[in-house]
Amino acid sequence: MATDPINAEAGLGENWLPVDQKPIIPGARPETLANPENRFLQGSIPQSFQLGPHFVETEAMTASAPRFSLMPLGVQGNPVSNAGVTSTATKIVQNTPSTPSTPTASTIELTIPGIFTPTDQTVTLPGPLVFSLATEPAGTFFSVPSGGLAAVENVTSGGLGEGAGVSGTLSLSASPTTATSWGIYLASYNGTLTTPSGFTAFSGATSHNAGFFNSFTGTSAVAISQAVAANSTANGIFAIFNGAAPGIVQQASAAFVGVTPLNKAFTSNNTAGNTIIVMVSAINNTNGPFSLSISDTAGNTYTTIGYVQTGGVWQPSVLLAIATNIAAGANTVHAAITGTAAGGNSGVLTIVEYPPLTAAPAIPIFKPIFSSDVPPVNLDSFGNGGVSGILKVGNGGTGSDLGATGGASLFLSQLGAGAAITPTQPDFSDLAGILKATKYNNVALVSNGIPSEIATVDRTAQTASIAATNLIASVPSTGQYRLSWNAKVTTVAGTSSTIGPLVITYTDADNTLQTITMVAQNSAGTMETSDSGNTTTTVMLGMPVMLNCRSATAIQYAFTYASNAAATMQYNLHIKLEAL
Repeated sequence: MATDPINAEAGLGENWLPVDQKPIIPGARPETLANPENRFLQGSIPQSFQLGPHFVETEAMTASAPRFSLMPLGVQGNPVSNAGVTSTATKIVQNTPSTPSTPTASTIELTIPGIFTPTDQTVTLPGPLVFSLATEPAGTFFSVPSGGLAAVENVTSGGLGEGAGVSGTLSLSASPTTATSWGIYLASYNGTLTTPSGFTAFSGATSHNAGFFNSFTGTSAVAISQAVAANSTANGIFAIFNGAAPGIVQQASAAFVGVTPLNKAFTSNNTAGNTIIVMVSAINNTNGPFSLSISDTAGNTYTTIGYVQTGGVWQPSVLLAIATNIAAGANTVHAAITGTAAGGNSGVLTIVEYPPLTAAPAIPIFKPIFSSDVPPVNLDSFGNGGVSGILKVGNGGTGSDLGATGGASLFLSQLGAGAAITPTQPDFSDLAGILKATKYNNVALVSNGIPSEIATVDRTAQTASIAATNLIASVPSTGQYRLSWNAKVTTVAGTSSTIGPLVITYTDADNTLQTITMVAQNSAGTMETSDSGNTTTTVMLGMPVMLNCRSATAIQYAFTYASNAAATMQYNLHIKLEAL
């Protein structure tokens, strides 16, 4: 028979009885205490004892129940914590490697931005997925959208030029870069335009000039085509914008013929923060190339999304521009046409106000390039010149459009500090500067470069002597000056006459007053200071002299005359003074 754990621990026999207690009689109800307290056994008895088969069958607090080694309830008395204190569960997990699952799909589809090709590709697993950069359209560059183009996901443009007997198809294709997008297609054609499938025309559309819009789902390429008849010309722009197509706040349009600039007002005030998209589709019959620019009376800034002009007789052009975060209030949009006669223009100006557009993910696109896309070049680091070290790329570094000005024998000139640099017909005054010419035809020039004429006397039909008169009141600087002269009888006297001498007075560089009687050669080659020939061949060819003059002093001349009869003879006197 198994030994009870409590009896064994106490060293008692199988059927022990306490000496101070009545014997236990099988089948008899044990005696119950008259005032029981703490009816349930309490204590720190080991668990194995508590679970003894005989011990737990004994009713607590009877005369037969042991009442020793009892203590107040511990934490094991709390049913919430008792299981955690008295028992511990252990789970052993077998570390067995898992077996890879076999994929149930046999293909995978990949959609990628339109700058790659193909944009939608289904590949049989395990692959590979193969794609490459898409072909870049002509006249574009690879750029992250910015500014007013932040909402543009993709843009493409093209044209079909005119040719005798030539026909074809104007094809445009662009891919959205997000799952939800919308687009605008703007076209000009001297034939009849076809509305692309699924597109809706904006107001004012004509058979030759129109804008259309549509919504797209997915990133598959959207293709647009326009059949072009022989001897015709067409072009177009197709731009894709991010997000669901916004509701049009308001739109207005104006057809025009031979009007520049084009003006169209919104019927209601613009709402601050909204977006304006401007579409100009025009044909210029026989009048040559022209350009378009957009502005408005509210002062909003417009960014060109695309501009295309195709050559030929008809010269069709399309311009798509956008202004974001616009100002509130009344507004009139101007589309200026320049570079052509106004009489040949015809087309449609369409203006549309949208709520703020959703910016596209910053995924690069093939974007048409404009001068505004080329940042100024800081010439402090790259070359010299420009205005404040910045080269104005749009005008070739000048204040003038060199594509429309200039011509033969012109050079660039600036009339003053900060003034525009413009093409100018050169003159000697334009050569003035701090540098002096030193050689001409590889021969040394005078010390001051090219001689300059600083004083001139041209006196004709003189009938009297000339008293001392200023040739120049103040010499500009100390230095060498060359004086040349001549005199001639133009009307003879009745009996006799005399001309000369010429007397020059000046102050030299040493501050000494000098008086010089000038020598001349007559018609016979004889040197003289005066001549009494009294004929119209009487001439005095003065010998040039070089004067070393002091600055800020005068040079004077005097000439003697005699005539018989008096005041009958007439003469001319010519003097030149040059700074060397």
